[in-house]
Amino acid sequence: QRRVHGNFWRFPKAMNIRRRKAEEATPSQIDQSRDDDRGRRAHTAESVDFLLFFKALAITALFVVVGLAAFYRLPTAKPESAPLNEFSEARARKHIVELSDNIGVRLVGSHNNEVLAVQYLLGQIHAIQEEALKASKKGVKVPHVEVSVQHVSGALSFEMLGGLFTNAYSNVTNIIVRVSATPAVSRSAPKGAGIEDGEDVSALLVSSHFDTAWSSPAASDATSGIAIMMESLRILATSDRLPHTVIFNFNGAEETLLQAAHGFITKHPWADQIQAFINLEAAGAGGPALLFQIGPNHGWLAEAFAKVAPHPRGSSLAQDIFQSGVIPSDTDFRIYRDFGKTKQEDPIPGYDFAYFCNGYVYHTHLDRLNMITEGSIQQLGDNVLALIKYLAASAELVDPPVEARNSHFVYTDVFGFYTIIYSRSAGQMFNFVVCIVALFEWYKLKVANKLQSLLVVILGLVLSILPAVSTALLVAAGFGNYMSWFPRPGFGVLLYGLPSLIFFLFVIRFISRRNSRKNIPLWEQEMSLYWGVTMFFTLGLAILNHFGLDSAYFFMFLSASCLISFSFAAIFKATFRMDGWQVALPMALVVPIIYGTYVMVHVVNLMHIVGRIGVQHIWVGDVAMAVLASVQVVFLALILLPFSVRLSSKQFNGLVRSLFAVLLVCIVATFFLMPYDDTHPKRLLISHLHEFETSNLTVHAKTDNTRLLRSSIVVSHMDSGPMDAVSLHVAEQHALGLADHTIPPLPLAPKLVWKGLYPLSVFFTGYSIENVSVHEPLLTVPDPSNPSLPGHALRPDVSVASDVVSGVSRTLAIETYTGAPCWSTLHISMKNEDSVITSWSLTDHPLRTCSAHLEGCVYIIRHAGGIGSGHFNFNFTISPPSSINLFFSTKIPDFRSPVLEKWTKSLPSWTAPLTLVATIQEYNIA
Repeated sequence: QRRVHGNFWRFPKAMNIRRRKAEEATPSQIDQSRDDDRGRRAHTAESVDFLLFFKALAITALFVVVGLAAFYRLPTAKPESAPLNEFSEARARKHIVELSDNIGVRLVGSHNNEVLAVQYLLGQIHAIQEEALKASKKGVKVPHVEVSVQHVSGALSFEMLGGLFTNAYSNVTNIIVRVSATPAVSRSAPKGAGIEDGEDVSALLVSSHFDTAWSSPAASDATSGIAIMMESLRILATSDRLPHTVIFNFNGAEETLLQAAHGFITKHPWADQIQAFINLEAAGAGGPALLFQIGPNHGWLAEAFAKVAPHPRGSSLAQDIFQSGVIPSDTDFRIYRDFGKTKQEDPIPGYDFAYFCNGYVYHTHLDRLNMITEGSIQQLGDNVLALIKYLAASAELVDPPVEARNSHFVYTDVFGFYTIIYSRSAGQMFNFVVCIVALFEWYKLKVANKLQSLLVVILGLVLSILPAVSTALLVAAGFGNYMSWFPRPGFGVLLYGLPSLIFFLFVIRFISRRNSRKNIPLWEQEMSLYWGVTMFFTLGLAILNHFGLDSAYFFMFLSASCLISFSFAAIFKATFRMDGWQVALPMALVVPIIYGTYVMVHVVNLMHIVGRIGVQHIWVGDVAMAVLASVQVVFLALILLPFSVRLSSKQFNGLVRSLFAVLLVCIVATFFLMPYDDTHPKRLLISHLHEFETSNLTVHAKTDNTRLLRSSIVVSHMDSGPMDAVSLHVAEQHALGLADHTIPPLPLAPKLVWKGLYPLSVFFTGYSIENVSVHEPLLTVPDPSNPSLPGHALRPDVSVASDVVSGVSRTLAIETYTGAPCWSTLHISMKNEDSVITSWSLTDHPLRTCSAHLEGCVYIIRHAGGIGSGHFNFNFTISPPSSINLFFSTKIPDFRSPVLEKWTKSLPSWTAPLTLVATIQEYNIA
């Protein structure tokens, strides 16, 4: 205890005076002095020790606030009156208003997407061309701007969520604008005035999509990207031309699983010119946009981002998380990378930017302009424009050196101000050096039980997850209070993080009491635990570095900051003194707490994913939140926990009781908190489903006599939250249409219903309400020879155009007819389990997927298209010959079902319904 308070540092003269006074004192005076001294020391120790703990707690809280403020910091949005050569958020927002507010939902194949949105975009591009010509007459050396509208068809093999299928498309739309490094000419100029197709040109591609998900106006996903592209195009077209070409792809079919991007990069003549790309996406609305993928390789792209991005946000940690597959999503980045080739025959490298905050609005009716934080578009727009200008003037875009093509860089932004970047090889060297230094310093450390402290930290961190998960199971599965934290993630962190914190405190308290019985001084216990935390960071660094993950940099920063704090204390020659610790403590906390909070907020903003991960297990969402909350709380407390050994029994018990009280209040609150509200809705899939009876097909056979078996409303939820309130509400609405107004039971929808949603079908389950009003246009028999029938009023159908059996194979030509553009799914299975499709007209290698969910092995084709895609034809060969079963499902964008609209309007305001009119039918081919 004397060493803790620095008594052993007293001067020799003072010690001699005290010794003489002690020799002259009487025995009674000596006893009284000892008692007074013990009491004074105990009181002082308790006060000072608690004060130090309080200081550490206050510093932690302060740094957490700083980390939060750094995350949400955005640049000031520039007004419409900003200089025309600068990016203006106000000007960009006008495009969002027109596309999202005025035109609205834009599904692939719908009139809104294929006609209205295309007309608006072309009108804006032509206006920019005219503006560029005016600028050229004023002496500006503007570039040549060309427009190409592509309606493309094709197919690609696709893997998503572990499922394999073929993704086919017909007449999907791309609007491509090429800004060339040649003088501007009028739009009426003959071909040849600009760059000729096939000319040796190096171009940068900028891409985003203007189509939307079902029921969503998509102000953010990805109309915000379209607006940024349009404003950037205007600036480039009216400014002095750049040395290299820039191509903008306004993509009209991304929500149908990346179809238009594939059509462009594989079939458009300008695609061969592309050397790099920038893709703009959104999985939320507002907040900063994050660079979450870059490459592959081509480290010069990362260097360019670090050099010119004025508001950088992005890290290798985000890239490792996304590419691990834990986030059930993908972007056009995948298509450009996997199907595009540079002139050097490398996969085309690029950037992938996305908004990710407030993901509750993602793919819902809430994705509107008012949800986009002011400054968000300015932040990404400034970054994109700076990158375009830099890359389009870069020599690496034309012919990057071999070392630049093969290089890979680790990168992370520092609170949005600048970017730290270094090569992967240098990073691995840094990581190795930090590990060696930490291990050496830990080895020579002369404190007791240092190995025990390391094990305590590791096991405490791992085992502390168990109380969090147990609390989640108690609250969710035990009490039935599922996802009460969903609209308030901070409450979830508190609810499930507190059990972990209390557990960890007890673990450290238990070890501390054992060490105290062994007469191990507090400073030694504290130092041992602090080094245990440091070595835990080092162990995480070593593991990630071993597996070659760039995100190891995160643990390297943490471990290095702890080592630096020790060195800083040593400089003041006070390594084991309280004053030394008070100097070293803030340094030790700066990086772990501020940067750790900054990173953790990124992760918390991904918790909206729980609202769309399916319903296989109703407790999955709460358990996922519990694990995340445990890791966050314990991580933020790691630096603070070693100082908990300084608390007296009274102080420790008071702290734990307080934490238990808060935890109890949180648990009680889950009984009263609604898991959804108007801005954090429950996602529902509501389908007006028409099921037709099974038909037997032969060549050119008609199926006019096929009867409608049932018309039903199918309601499914897309998360593990409570469905009772929704199902009861739906049942009550259904009862209003019954004669006796009784509420009937809601049967579960048969598995057949969900087959048409593959591969997302594994996520869904729900209720089926039978005998609802039929959507009459779907009863119209297909008759392509009768032009008097409106194209949108035809029932989807399948026919066999040809069927040829030759030896050991059978070749069939299948025609699907939907009358109007639609999204369809076709399952092909053979009665003979040994039969396989050896070839077909869609892709080089037919994909077959087998799973218990699909009840066997099937070939699955998903198809979507634009105008004129009502017919979809293909042929395939099977060997050996076999009878065939077809399952055909359609979802029709431009159909409006009155009964579906009525039901949707009756739903609570805290729901986000995704509505569609659908058909299903099975066919047998003998």
